[in-house]
Amino acid sequence: MSNLSIEQKLTMSLDEIMIEELKEKIVKLEKKCDKQMFKNDILVETVENLRYSYKQLENKYNEMTEITNLYNWVIHIDSDSREYASGYRYNNSKLFDTSYILHKIPQSTYLIVITENESLYLLPYSESYK
Repeated sequence: MSNLSIEQKLTMSLDEIMIEELKEKIVKLEKKCDKQMFKNDILVETVENLRYSYKQLENKYNEMTEITNLYNWVIHIDSDSREYASGYRYNNSKLFDTSYILHKIPQSTYLIVITENESLYLLPYSESYK
C-alpha cells in the first residue's frame, strides 16, 4: 500500500511509517479532490451557460408573444381617419400591418403602440439610410 520499501521501513519508527502513509493518502485525496473540483467547475460553467441560454430564449419568447417589434415602420391613416402601423417583424421579410391604433406612447428610443385588439407593438426610432 505504501511506496516505502522494506529497507526504509526497517530504519523508521512505527510513527514515522504511519506519518508517511498518511502523507501519501493525503496526496492521493488531494489529487482526487482536484479532479472533482475541475469536474465541478465544468458543470457550474455548463449550468451558467444553460441558464444564460434559457434567459435569452425566455426573453425572446416574451418579446415575441407580448410585444412585437416592427422595423422600418410607417403609421398610415385610412379614409376614415383611423391609424394603423405597418413594418417588418424581426427576421421576416413580409410587410406586416397592425390593427387600428388606440394609443401611442412615446419613449426615448421607441414608440409603443396599443391596438384595438390590445396587442402591443414596439416601434424603434431610427434614422433613414439616406
